[in-house]
Amino acid sequence: MTTENTVFKLIKIEYCDEKPQYPEFKVSRKQIGIFSSLAKAEQAMKEEIKRFNSEYDYGYWINEYVIDNSEGDAARIRRSYLSDGSPLDETIMSEIEGEKYVDLEKFYGRKIRFKEGDLVEVTCGETVSLEIVFATPPTTVEEVKFVMDHFDDGYTTLPLNDIHRHPDGVYLFPPRLPVSDELRKNLKKEFLDYTNFHYGNPAYTSENGKLKERTMEELENDIITRWKHAEKKTEADEQLEEYLDIRRYKMNKNFEWTPENIDKLLALNQKFISCFEKLIEEATPVVKALQKSINDKDSFLHDFEIEANIKPSILVSDEDGEMCEPDDGIEQILMANLPEHILNFNPKHYIIEDNINNNIHFNKELSWNIEWLDKISDDHYICYAIHELCHHTCWSIPDILKINNLWSQLRVVYQNDSFFN
Repeated sequence: MTTENTVFKLIKIEYCDEKPQYPEFKVSRKQIGIFSSLAKAEQAMKEEIKRFNSEYDYGYWINEYVIDNSEGDAARIRRSYLSDGSPLDETIMSEIEGEKYVDLEKFYGRKIRFKEGDLVEVTCGETVSLEIVFATPPTTVEEVKFVMDHFDDGYTTLPLNDIHRHPDGVYLFPPRLPVSDELRKNLKKEFLDYTNFHYGNPAYTSENGKLKERTMEELENDIITRWKHAEKKTEADEQLEEYLDIRRYKMNKNFEWTPENIDKLLALNQKFISCFEKLIEEATPVVKALQKSINDKDSFLHDFEIEANIKPSILVSDEDGEMCEPDDGIEQILMANLPEHILNFNPKHYIIEDNINNNIHFNKELSWNIEWLDKISDDHYICYAIHELCHHTCWSIPDILKINNLWSQLRVVYQNDSFFN
């Protein structure tokens, strides 16, 4: 990767509040200048600190950009610094198309500034929030094989009462304000709750020790009772997710990886692969035709959205012998609790840029036989769909093996934007 024709943008971050407090506060960004070298940008930063050092200084970024690049704010390298100019972190994967490749040796054994369970300040736009680190960037050969672009080279952090994030290391700063005992306790709970969801181990989180000691029959009866009660009240049962996670954990823990069960899973795995391949085959001419219309300045079509989706289900036989979705029992609850985003993907990006093999759904160099699925030999390719169901839903492996129907959908939305004064 060359460093010719690059510029270095120096950005200063400042506190907006006179007395910032956690869990979050506001900051502002100010561009100090654009320089022809990193050394000149760092020298300008030192001069800025010397002249204007104040209690409002939060930190600095120096972003390296390629000249004559049409990819907006895509940077080759981003670097972060503390308010005194001390180097903090830098990215090692370019955000620019065509420069995705990086020497993987840079990953191995590199220094990771924060570890799992650390509290960190995460900058996002004009907001800084105190969060807890759930996972760190990849440093081993096993982890690096899952790195496909710069989005995969970051931390996983958990804010208070919100979904997890995947910030680059340059957006993480050490805490510099007092942290209350209550906030520390609540962030630790976020960590433990997400551990439960991600790894399916309720031993970390269950406040009811007796719950995980119940038999499977008792547990499922409790789940069905709570589900019916929530339906009548037309409101969510906040504890239902915990019950379902404990059920999943118990079933996975007792699951036997017999040759027969492995064959069943591999057969289902192939069904998912075939579905995704058919969706891409169907989407390809549609995407290319619509993109051509846009390029040809179609009078209506300015843009379009296309979404591919697979919905797995466990069908049962009704009184007439017809196969249908269950209207009661644990299977109905499992299907009702499948997240909407599961098994969705956008074919547009991969078809237009002809890089479908880099998609996590199709890259057969990237098998997802990890965590609960690590008993599957590396000789077999496990697709991302199986991983999603196993690790991002409340379905256990025995539930997944009951799947007997895959419903596929390709949804296209034509878009027109007419601006007027």
